[in-house]
Amino acid sequence: MRTFLLLIGFLGEALTLIIFLRAILSCFSISPKNPIVVALSHVTEPIPALFRRVIPRVGMLSPPRLASFFCWSLHVLSI
Repeated sequence: MRTFLLLIGFLGEALTLIIFLRAILSCFSISPKNPIVVALSHVTEPIPALFRRVIPRVGMLSPPRLASFFCWSLHVLSI
């Protein structure tokens, strides 16, 4: 059970960092066909997509922010 919680914590932390990296890269004019951008999109897009279906975008509560908070929460709760 402890190994499972450590795995969930690691995945939560890794996804939070990847979503943050994707948000930082979106500030620069990088081609969406860039292999790094494509890989980050494939890894991170399913999580914000869940929030986009359920919660409309309202001010500061954008789906990527909610997704990173969710992943961070998984990490914290698994410790």
